[in-house]
Amino acid sequence: MSELLEVAKVVVSPCEKLIDAISQAIGTAYEPRHIKKMAEARAFEITAISEAIRNSVDLPISYNNGEIALNSADVDAFVRRTAQRIGFQELLRQNNLDSVFDNAYSMLEGETAEESDSEENITEENITNDWMLRFINCAQDVTDEGMQLLWSKVLAGEIKHPKSYSLRTLETLRNLSKEEATTFQKLCHIAIQITDETIFIPRYKEFIKENGVSYTELFLMADCGLINYGESMVLTKPVEKDESGTTICGAFVLLVSSKNEENGNLTICQYPLTEAGKELYKLSEITTSENTILSFAELVKKKNHSLNITAHRLLGIKNNEVRFDPSDLLQ
Repeated sequence: MSELLEVAKVVVSPCEKLIDAISQAIGTAYEPRHIKKMAEARAFEITAISEAIRNSVDLPISYNNGEIALNSADVDAFVRRTAQRIGFQELLRQNNLDSVFDNAYSMLEGETAEESDSEENITEENITNDWMLRFINCAQDVTDEGMQLLWSKVLAGEIKHPKSYSLRTLETLRNLSKEEATTFQKLCHIAIQITDETIFIPRYKEFIKENGVSYTELFLMADCGLINYGESMVLTKPVEKDESGTTICGAFVLLVSSKNEENGNLTICQYPLTEAGKELYKLSEITTSENTILSFAELVKKKNHSLNITAHRLLGIKNNEVRFDPSDLLQ
């Protein structure tokens, strides 16, 4: 593999990392946009499989003077059909992978390690061969162009930030249809993110109905392994009697304090995203609208009668100090 990369380079671009990862996984040089097609690249594999079939089927085969002789014309036809089927399937799979690889290359093209690091804090760590092999095994059967783009984003994201997408997420995405992916995108538009690890769909009938989401869609997303569905799932945040807690939701800050001289709890009913759901949500790059967030904040205020809750526009965060506009947007 040494002919593929200039290993002496101190700085390795994301595209070079991609080429190296693919080449190690497929066992041959990966040339962006110029990969050899199945007829050449997989010829040896087809031959080997055909020989294995000959050796395993219960049909008359003889060995004579160092050569394998087939005693039945049916065997020849059987092997040809098998080779054609396998060849067609592998050609289609290779074409699918070519599209995914080339799309990922285009997404990374033009980025250097230094430029990317300053903008996105891209790490120098390489992805593991186990991850790449699992990725190939999952992505090779994806023929829809839209879903191929989604897989390309996963690959490009993993190249830039290894360990961003778990093997479990790859399997979840593998079993996701285009229609199911569209439904998940719909839910992403109303998802609320409080921290990197807290992302959920608000579990309020008013909110669900207002945003045109059906419970059938929620059931489906739970079945796909993207959200946790249950009527008892509640996010609880303690509220000190002498302090106002801050909760950041998108472009807003929620200030929460107790109305009484006692400690309290902020409770939010939720359908939390699973780990796979969180990873795919971040991949979607969808931003929940400001109106949706404020609608959610109004519901939270309504449901938490013992607390004072106000919403303010976020101005910035510096040295862990949250700055916001004093005007309450919930009045």
